[in-house]
Amino acid sequence: MRERKFKRDLLKKRVIYLESMDNLIADEIGKIITRLNAKNYDEIKVIIDSDGGGIDAGFDMHDIIRLSEAPITGIVYRRANSMAIIVLQACRVRKAMANASFYFHNIKLDIDKEWNEIEKYLKENYDRLEKYQNRYYEIIANRSGRSTNEIRELCLLKKCLNAEEALKLGIIDEII
Repeated sequence: MRERKFKRDLLKKRVIYLESMDNLIADEIGKIITRLNAKNYDEIKVIIDSDGGGIDAGFDMHDIIRLSEAPITGIVYRRANSMAIIVLQACRVRKAMANASFYFHNIKLDIDKEWNEIEKYLKENYDRLEKYQNRYYEIIANRSGRSTNEIRELCLLKKCLNAEEALKLGIIDEII
């Protein structure tokens, strides 16, 4: 009950708090942004404190934020890891608290398959998964002004950046 009231109070101020990321949450955030845009085009703030989440959910949130007519400011409070970095890149203004962190890695698979099914699954889905991974690199590279190879290297190294490093890399625009 308190959580629901908290979220309602935030929405009255055009603030969305993003923690976990799955398809249901992406759908909910899409509806919220659409509703807020229908009211007016005042700024919307997305407070990000997330370890990331599903690939589809992250790309869906990226798209709805990027297409919002109301300007959306992303503010990283504590952490923006994995797909949460993608969501942040869609925001017109990208800010982070001084102690925020950003964890880069390649997409992870949660394969609920028996041993004998894994090879078939990978063969059938490899191209799609490779496109997702490359899209992840491209979004970050395009927004940060870095090369896809630089972003790929961060992911291969499983690099965790602090706010200063993220600012230098172009992942955020400002430290607050």
